Amino acid sequence: NKAGVGLLAGSDCGAYNSYVYPGISLHKELEAMVRVGIPPIEALRTSAFNGSVFLKKNNDYGSVTKGKISDLVLLAENPLENISNTQKIDFVIKGDTVFNSKELLKLMKEAEIEKNINP
Repeated sequence: NKAGVGLLAGSDCGAYNSYVYPGISLHKELEAMVRVGIPPIEALRTSAFNGSVFLKKNNDYGSVTKGKISDLVLLAENPLENISNTQKIDFVIKGDTVFNSKELLKLMKEAEIEKNINP
């Protein structure tokens, strides 16, 4: 990070990695980055912003700008003050659909039930 090398959070998740799970692993990865000295704002950039640049999708994603696709996570507390606040999700906006924290919890529980039924 100090050398200016672009970092991507979540890049170890994938179909062939049985030990890193999307979701909680991203939060833990951001925490690890901050623990080793990367400022919280830089750790956060390794996700949506750097990812959109790497994938050449930054015309549509990576920042909150008029005309971009509205995939947003709104947090209850500031992750710049404590990076673990990324886990305190109040709302997710996916396109024109808004999910509050209760709806997100319900979706997670349904996904867990589905996983147990169809492993």
